Amino acid sequence: MLPFWASTHFGNEQYEQDGLYAVYRENITRYLHPFDHTGSILTYFIYLPIYLLPWAFFFIPALFYLKPRWCTLSPNSKWMVFATVLLFLFFSFSGSRRSYYILPVVPYAILMTADWILSGKETLQKRYRLAGITTVTTFIFLAFAFLFIQPVYYSKGGVASFESILKAEASKIKPWEEWRFELLDAESKLNYYLKLSPEIQSQDTETAREKQTTKTLLQEWPILSIQPNDTIIISRKLHGNLLRHILKDYIVVESEPTYLELFLKQKDNNLPVAFIPTRN
Repeated sequence: MLPFWASTHFGNEQYEQDGLYAVYRENITRYLHPFDHTGSILTYFIYLPIYLLPWAFFFIPALFYLKPRWCTLSPNSKWMVFATVLLFLFFSFSGSRRSYYILPVVPYAILMTADWILSGKETLQKRYRLAGITTVTTFIFLAFAFLFIQPVYYSKGGVASFESILKAEASKIKPWEEWRFELLDAESKLNYYLKLSPEIQSQDTETAREKQTTKTLLQEWPILSIQPNDTIIISRKLHGNLLRHILKDYIVVESEPTYLELFLKQKDNNLPVAFIPTRN
């Protein structure tokens, strides 16, 4: 048996190795050889204007008037254009694309848009007026959304309600504090909502989610074969049907659909699903 100081040393060394590998995997491997989040090449053409709202209505004409203004732009103005374009291309050329990956481009695009609004003496007052109207209208809309729409949206379904339902069901079998947890390709925000230990990390899957079978899940997640009686297994709805075939004697807890899902008649397969063992 290793002495305490030795086990701590090797534990820290292993942690550092795992941490460095995670940095490499999430930044280099994901960029060159994506293992998930492989969105379309058009992903950022769609989402950048959305993230720029309401200033997207000014950003688009700012792009349109770049060519006739180019010779008169100052070095600082050109720098903002170069930063916006180069960052946009950098993220677009990545093999792994997800809508919010483009967020670092937003500040530069906003600065480029502001530079266009402040240019052109003959149209400056008109642009000022339009920018002011846009600001006031957006403030009123956001105030209404945060004070009224958002509370209604989060009053049903989602991860928050999943947490309360799961606790209620698990506590019928034994106290919540006595349960152990295993996260299998679950969303990281579950640690926050369920107040789990930071040491509990979601296990990734090497096989593409859409190509998973019961055989691949059993190979990648050995705990599915062990099925300990004191452990609640949490994954995402995408794996729900396959896990039901494996965890037959478990109570299944799913997050309820939100009002938006009910309205759009769509199912979010990334929402959590939990399996509670009944043999205790």
